[in-house]
Amino acid sequence: MTVAGQRTTLQEFVNSSWQGKSQHQGLGPVIMAIADGSARVQAQVQQASLADALGTTGETNVQGEIVQRLDTASSDIFVETLSNSGHVAAIGCEEIENPVIVEG
Repeated sequence: MTVAGQRTTLQEFVNSSWQGKSQHQGLGPVIMAIADGSARVQAQVQQASLADALGTTGETNVQGEIVQRLDTASSDIFVETLSNSGHVAAIGCEEIENPVIVEG
């Protein structure tokens, strides 16, 4: 909380807390990409039954678990948002057998 009960947004916190600190260079865009991806996943989860996005893909992940359609969609969202952050070299998760190498 800030002055007069106003809440600090994540973007405001990142900007004010890490600005000019070399050890945090690039971390802000990654944190904001995760936040953006999380909001997009949350929106998909809310609409999943209406959009016929529930159920399995018929595939198995690297841990031998049956992959859910929302898992695949979520993984795709985070790969996209993190890749677009410009501050990530590779991305890995249980839904992707091999790490995604980010070009750039």
